[in-house]
Amino acid sequence: MENSKRSITPSDREESDNEDSRKRVRWNNQLNSSRAPSVERTSISEGGTVSKVFAAVAGYHGRVGGVYFNPENHTLYLMEDTTDSSHFDLIRMFLEQTKVDTCLVSSRSEEDLILFCQDFMELSGGQCQVRPHKEFVAHKGQDKLQQLSLLSRLPQGEPDDSGDAGNSISPRNITGFIDSRRNVENDPNAQQLFTSIRLLNFGGDQAPFVYLSSTAALLEQLPRTRSAEELDETQSHLGALHINSIEILSLDQIMQVNADALASLQVFDDETHASIHSDKTKEGHSLFQLLNHTSTYLGRSLLRRWCLRPSLSITTIDARHAAIQCFLLPENMSAASTIRANLRGLCQMPKTMALLRTGRGRLPEWRGVAKFAYHVNLLKDAVRELSDYENIGAVNQKLLKALDEVNTEETGALVNSVIDWEESQTNQRVCISPGIDEALDEKKRVYNGLDDLLVHVARQVSQNVPEGYTNELNVLYFPQLGKYMDLLRNDLLSFYHQGYLIRIPTPSGWTTHNDFEQIPQWNFQVAKISEIEIMEETLNRVLEYDKKIIAVCEAAAEVDCLLSLSLASWTHSWVRPEMCEDNVIDIRGGTHPLQALLVPTFVDNDAYLVGGQGIGVGKGNYEEAMKSIMICTGANACNQSVYLKQNALIPFMAQV
Repeated sequence: MENSKRSITPSDREESDNEDSRKRVRWNNQLNSSRAPSVERTSISEGGTVSKVFAAVAGYHGRVGGVYFNPENHTLYLMEDTTDSSHFDLIRMFLEQTKVDTCLVSSRSEEDLILFCQDFMELSGGQCQVRPHKEFVAHKGQDKLQQLSLLSRLPQGEPDDSGDAGNSISPRNITGFIDSRRNVENDPNAQQLFTSIRLLNFGGDQAPFVYLSSTAALLEQLPRTRSAEELDETQSHLGALHINSIEILSLDQIMQVNADALASLQVFDDETHASIHSDKTKEGHSLFQLLNHTSTYLGRSLLRRWCLRPSLSITTIDARHAAIQCFLLPENMSAASTIRANLRGLCQMPKTMALLRTGRGRLPEWRGVAKFAYHVNLLKDAVRELSDYENIGAVNQKLLKALDEVNTEETGALVNSVIDWEESQTNQRVCISPGIDEALDEKKRVYNGLDDLLVHVARQVSQNVPEGYTNELNVLYFPQLGKYMDLLRNDLLSFYHQGYLIRIPTPSGWTTHNDFEQIPQWNFQVAKISEIEIMEETLNRVLEYDKKIIAVCEAAAEVDCLLSLSLASWTHSWVRPEMCEDNVIDIRGGTHPLQALLVPTFVDNDAYLVGGQGIGVGKGNYEEAMKSIMICTGANACNQSVYLKQNALIPFMAQV
């Protein structure tokens, strides 16, 4: 049996005072007339389970966003736009944490994202609906949020518990003063203004957001579902959907850092191009620029995701710190440089395998496969030269394991034995090496000596040409047509021959004119077909290791990030932080990583804060320093903001 409850608005209170005012609700699938109870609306079934949880996700060009509605507390949770990996790890965490029953996906999202959501929801026992892309529009989501009474409802002044009647009547803030002058609750202009101000916290008037488009689809689906399950047809609109709060979703084990915090801390800084005719941007003076010394594209993307979403897992953070410390050992500096140099040979492999997978591989792609196998063998030797590499999970358990699973004999050695690189470079196409196919080698031998052969054929044909019939005889060969013979007549006034005789191959052989001998047909197209078949067989053997090659690139990307962080730590003399589960920040001799590079002298600063300490706690000298709040004062231009940002950046960097 379902209990239906809803929160009463001011207009509902006036109607509830009237005994004749009734509201129809569904009770055991039957319509009954009863008073609406004055409590928050929930929907609970007989077993005590709440209604189905709906979520909407979308992804375009590597950026993903999502939103889901929690029917228990009637809260709308937004997952802001961010970049995700090719395995959609963030979307997986989003769906696992929210435990949604129905997931809505835009029809114009990436195909891999749609397939991932369908497979995940099928395994979890839920449902995945691919909705039309017209429902996923950012400005529609913004408009639907403006229609919610939550954003247009003005806050009321806090009640005064002092018992003083005079103080309770006087307004406590500017909103209370305005309310005392006019009835602002019923003023649509004031509500629209207040809604717009609050909506700035969730996107504002900037470029279209992916999560706002997901919000549009979800807010359109929820009333449709509720109207079919428990509401009347007259209530199937946003007014019947009660949303008590809108919050930004914080995923487990991930630090939530919004775009404003990233901009104020200068984690990323996109600078425009020097030329006004170019729309390209480059990374300016930012924290990411200091940390980014990666050698691969996947490594740069992974490091950017680490800066966007720092980890909250102590295990993950300690593993990264241990790897950086291992790379910074004096005996490992040479091996780390060798690994970094060989990682550059893997940077183009994801793109190369994508082209080979679709059959668009050319000579540069095949050269990339051979180069990949060469650098894989060098990486195996360089990794094993590292001291204490067995205790580094990213190196021993991921990279080295992935390298051992790739058979270089079936990839690089096979490609080198099949392709003739010198001939391919000369002809600007893939050519097969001699000794692979005897019939193909014979065709190539004849084709390479075709000039002498055509001269020999022309001499044979000229013996059968009547004397005085022509001044010149040319025999040519076109691979697309076959043999071509050109005879220039003495009699230029001949109407029937017009000076030329062209012989074109037909299914029955060459056509003849008068008493000319028929010439045997040559077909060098067979040679090209044989080359295509050999390369197709080679491609199939290489694609057997497609997933393993991509796994090597992904494992190498993580090692590339760790090498980049170790190089940045060595360059700027950073030290390893000590992580703990306590809510404590203890910084000794800290500096601002960006500001210290712009001034000739930077004074180190300490900071010590303990969270959770109440007022009046602490009596001794040691406890006196355990404060939760620090107030920084001083004259103008004394760099108080630098000190505050420094104490925020240092913990941020420790968790990257």
